Amino acid sequence: MILIDAIYTNHSGSMRLLEYFITYSLKKGLLKNYFFLFDRRLESESLSLVPSDQRLFLEPTESQRRRYYKLLPATVSSVFCFGSVPPPVKIKDRHVVILQHNPFFFENPGYTIRFKLTYLLKRLYIWNRTYKKYDWVVQTQRIKDLLIKSIGLQGERIVINPFFEMNSYDPNQAQSTSANLRFIYPADGVPQKNHEYLFKVWERLYTESGLLPELHVTLPPKYARHIEKIKRLQRMGLKIVNHGFVSKAEMKTLYSQSQFLVFPSFSESFGLPLAEGAAAGLKVIGSDLPYLYQIIEPSAVFNPKDVKSLSNLIISIHEGVTLKGTKILIRDKISELIELIHKS
Repeated sequence: MILIDAIYTNHSGSMRLLEYFITYSLKKGLLKNYFFLFDRRLESESLSLVPSDQRLFLEPTESQRRRYYKLLPATVSSVFCFGSVPPPVKIKDRHVVILQHNPFFFENPGYTIRFKLTYLLKRLYIWNRTYKKYDWVVQTQRIKDLLIKSIGLQGERIVINPFFEMNSYDPNQAQSTSANLRFIYPADGVPQKNHEYLFKVWERLYTESGLLPELHVTLPPKYARHIEKIKRLQRMGLKIVNHGFVSKAEMKTLYSQSQFLVFPSFSESFGLPLAEGAAAGLKVIGSDLPYLYQIIEPSAVFNPKDVKSLSNLIISIHEGVTLKGTKILIRDKISELIELIHKS
């Protein structure tokens, strides 16, 4: 039995990766080989696919994890930590693989000093809990470089293995029925996602150029400040729609109704929507930052700190400038990931 430790995986891109892992494993007849530790906060349709005797829900704390690991069943042959953090106790006699997809541990632009200090302590905790025989999986070269630099991992123990679901997206469906330009930004409201920048751009487009392109976002209720800002802009007449948390099926519908995916994020460990949007046939315009170019060849880029940069780009699109299509530079390697975690 392989333990899939998904504590700390409960929302956003990491949850979509977990959902894909579950559905792929079921399709390939592998699900019977796994026992899942789930975060109590996780709400997903995919949970019903896992038999009740193959899952356990825990509070997202190291003390809860430690209690479980100290009594790790003898039937567990290897461990796959999905939530970026190594096992809370050192495991020497079984194969351990850690998926690192949380950039907060290494860089956190736009955050408070208190937040930065918290993640510095978490990074030190990861450094303390790692072991030379553990294998690590990352989605891009950039995160591999950060792991080597930040916690001194040996490069040969780090595998670049992107995985993401693409088969469900039809690039021919990405045709908005709206006569207006329609953009989508699927992201939660954490600071590095840079929503405030988008709001300023949309306000500028309206007040200075009279333009009202549509902007569709997916902000959960806990981001009240962003949601109040959207309501204020809506009262001004701006076409900004918040869909809240959306399911995988709803996300497909939003992609199919859009023309552009706009991505102003400052930092990403992967940037799953970049691949999803491109696979769905959208033209992706994103921050002119290194992470972008490791996933796609974008249709256009902008400076995520300069409101005029994106404003001028959207004005040019409105005036008839045709952007090139977006090209995906990576492929789904979930089969290789499965092979790695099954290695004894």
